[in-house]
Amino acid sequence: MKRIVLHLLAVVLVTINLVFGVDLLPLIDVHQEQAYLMTLVSYYQNYASPKEMDVIYVSNVGLGLGTYMEHKVDLKNKKVWEYNAWASGEYVQRDPAAEEEGFDFMRELNGCKIETFRRRANWCGFANWGEPNLLLYDWYRFVHRGERYEANPIVIEDYWEITIVFADGTTKQDGSNSGTYPRTWDCMYDAFEELTGENILLYKKKRWAIA
Repeated sequence: MKRIVLHLLAVVLVTINLVFGVDLLPLIDVHQEQAYLMTLVSYYQNYASPKEMDVIYVSNVGLGLGTYMEHKVDLKNKKVWEYNAWASGEYVQRDPAAEEEGFDFMRELNGCKIETFRRRANWCGFANWGEPNLLLYDWYRFVHRGERYEANPIVIEDYWEITIVFADGTTKQDGSNSGTYPRTWDCMYDAFEELTGENILLYKKKRWAIA
């Protein structure tokens, strides 16, 4: 019950800070739970005001399907690029030092769809993949087992990697080389497809197959 109260308190503190610009956290003292409250406040602040994403790099290796695809989704310049390592019939690694980082241009992106994508990515917790989900842990701990990713029983050796470049110049990288996927993978699969018209994330976890 104490943790639920702390969640509610954190939401109130973040709301007051966003609406009135007043930081009340230094005035709150919950003794042993102070560090946890500070973590919650940071968590909700990131959710309410997420960092703006500029570029997203996505790599997918489907060993069972013989695929190696890379995409560059440039939200800032409204473009999407791709690289197929097997396009020539033989494996050729992309050269990041080449023009346009070795990617091939695909198409321009629609500005309205980009904003929709940003909102959906925030809702799906996309920028927080690979980090502890405090909401799931405290509100649904009877379901939570400490395993953030779920395994694909068919293609257990597949590999994916995602790198996000934020507007402030910082980056965030996450991935898996054991055929495991975040719980909101399908949510982002749909978001990328609606944004680009392409199968950026390769697999749709719900069906454990190429969508």
